[in-house]
Amino acid sequence: MMKLSCRDMGTDCDFVAKGETAQEVKEKMMAHANADHMDMMKNMSEDEKADMMKKMDEKMMSE
Repeated sequence: MMKLSCRDMGTDCDFVAKGETAQEVKEKMMAHANADHMDMMKNMSEDEKADMMKKMDEKMMSE
């Protein structure tokens, strides 16, 4: 089981995405971010979103 939290990503939020694969965890994290962190997400450039996806991979690999 893989997991990633919003806190791992630097936000003050208790959400934790869990899944069998990194892709599943990232999909859950992005769905949460788009729903609950809409203001942050709408102000991010495509490059910033790509950096965030890379950071998600790095955080999950380090666990």
